[in-house]
Amino acid sequence: MGQGSAATIARLIDLSRGFVVLDDIESIGGNKVDAQFSELTQGLKLSYKKSTAAKIWTDVKTMKVERLNFFGIKMINNTSGVDAILGSRMFVIQTRKHLPQETALWEVTRSLSAEPPTGLRDELHTWAFEQCLEVSRAYQEMHTQGCERSEEIAAPLRVIAELAGSDQIRSTLEVALVRQGSRSKQHDDPLEILEEALANIVIEGYREITIQHIALEMRLMVPDNFGKERTTEIPEIFRPEWIGRQLRMQGWLEETAHQRRVRLYGMSFRAYAISQVYISEVTGHLEKQGKSLVAEIQQATDFCPGCEVCRYRSVGCDIIPKRLDAEERLSKGKRRLQAVS
Repeated sequence: MGQGSAATIARLIDLSRGFVVLDDIESIGGNKVDAQFSELTQGLKLSYKKSTAAKIWTDVKTMKVERLNFFGIKMINNTSGVDAILGSRMFVIQTRKHLPQETALWEVTRSLSAEPPTGLRDELHTWAFEQCLEVSRAYQEMHTQGCERSEEIAAPLRVIAELAGSDQIRSTLEVALVRQGSRSKQHDDPLEILEEALANIVIEGYREITIQHIALEMRLMVPDNFGKERTTEIPEIFRPEWIGRQLRMQGWLEETAHQRRVRLYGMSFRAYAISQVYISEVTGHLEKQGKSLVAEIQQATDFCPGCEVCRYRSVGCDIIPKRLDAEERLSKGKRRLQAVS
């Protein structure tokens, strides 16, 4: 659903009884305060739970009171985000600009003349309904009444991960859910941002860090203009000297003179061991929430898995141009070898 009044959208959600996509919610809400749109937003806030998804709606033209069913999965696509309360009922996915090679691949595989994969869609639809009993069984085992809202919202994803039968999928999901909880916070204190970024890195399985890694993680947590007086300025919070000094002052690094050098595409970084005391603090905090560290141990350079899948590529990563250049040279070298052979 794109452009439309709040009343129309509410009725379409009720009629669809399924997965609903709201495209460009800024246009749906308008620039001025709209009482009907406020009611629609309130309905969306409660639609994640079947017992609260019923919405009483008054048609302003006929004054007829209607009962609408909002229950189901929603996807909201916009650029300005949503309010904090609605955001607490959602999983936020930050989109990124395509790399040139990704754009080229998209144009080849998703051209205007390409046939939509309707056959695959129908097969998946049939498979899902054949597995209804198994889905219900897994959900009843994993979901308990009276749990926290975040657990209720995450329950369907955990069921899908369980049915997939993959430890890697389950582990990756749990890490992602922990990260979702941390991103909902708003910080003004640079030291709090640094500490939370370090905690996120520990949760993902890192026991060694580079200053570049933690600076990129911090950039994910704040707006683009955070700490800037001018657009070309590098705020102190992202300067390697400030980050390294604060990590040492707070005791978040092991007190050892040994520092390992690591290299990434011609760039040299120091790898620092994270304090075991701090790792224990993060573990204890998760245990109080009924969670645990589930990620496998990562190497200090594993934060650079490739530009196509990297979540840091849209926050000013300095490694991107050097990696793309190195991969282009490697690709040209392979083409030459093939031509010779």
